[in-house]
Amino acid sequence: MDSFLILSIPLGIKTFYTAFIFILIPVYWKHYGPKNFLWFSDIALFTSAIAMWIESSLLASMMAVGVLLPEVGWNIDYFGRLLTGKKLLGLSDYMFEDDKPLFLRGLSLFHVIIPIILIWMLVE
Repeated sequence: MDSFLILSIPLGIKTFYTAFIFILIPVYWKHYGPKNFLWFSDIALFTSAIAMWIESSLLASMMAVGVLLPEVGWNIDYFGRLLTGKKLLGLSDYMFEDDKPLFLRGLSLFHVIIPIILIWMLVE
C-alpha cells in the first residue's frame, strides 16, 4: 500500500489549492449551475485536492489518465490563442468572451494548474 503514497506535499500548497476550490464552487454554482461540476476537469480539480490531502498517488494517477491529455490540449488552445489571436481547438473559447466577467474567466485558469499539479504529484 505504501507504493500508492505521495511524498509529503507542503501544507501551504494544500491550503492554497483547497481555498481556491472553496472560492470557485459558489462562483461557478451561481454562474453555471451545479451541472458544470460534472465536467472531467472539475472532477479532476476536486479529486486532486483529495489526493493531495490524503497523499494518494493512486487518485492522482487516475486523474492524470482521465484528464491530462485534454488539459494539455486546453492549454495549447488557450496560450496559442492568447499569443497569436488565432482559434486552434475551440476548447478555451469561453476565456475570450467579453460577456463573461474577468474574475469568472480567471477562475478557469485552474486548467493551467491541473496538469502541473498532477505531474508533480506523480513525479514525487
